[in-house]
Amino acid sequence: FPSHDTGQGIVDFAVAKLDSMGVLVSTFGTAGIKLLDLSNGSYDEARDIKITNGNIVVVGVASVYDAETDDESDQVALAILNGSTGAEIQKTLTGTVDDDVWSDG
Repeated sequence: FPSHDTGQGIVDFAVAKLDSMGVLVSTFGTAGIKLLDLSNGSYDEARDIKITNGNIVVVGVASVYDAETDDESDQVALAILNGSTGAEIQKTLTGTVDDDVWSDG
């Protein structure tokens, strides 16, 4: 799953681990699925996933609200998970997203 809608207008990164038979691996995350809330209850959209050195790397976009400016901006979101258990190794939000990259502009 690249992203998961909680049904409350909140979207989080979602990663599932399957065995060779296509069955969820129960020891990974919760019953085979790991949800990651990178922007504390806002919109997080996973865009790519890669397995490297036994870890799972997920990158995407997170909408982050700034109370001081009363504004929301998209930031690059990165999560690294233990490939066996789904334990979070690192979660990072950094930089702003250049929307021109995703369009013809």
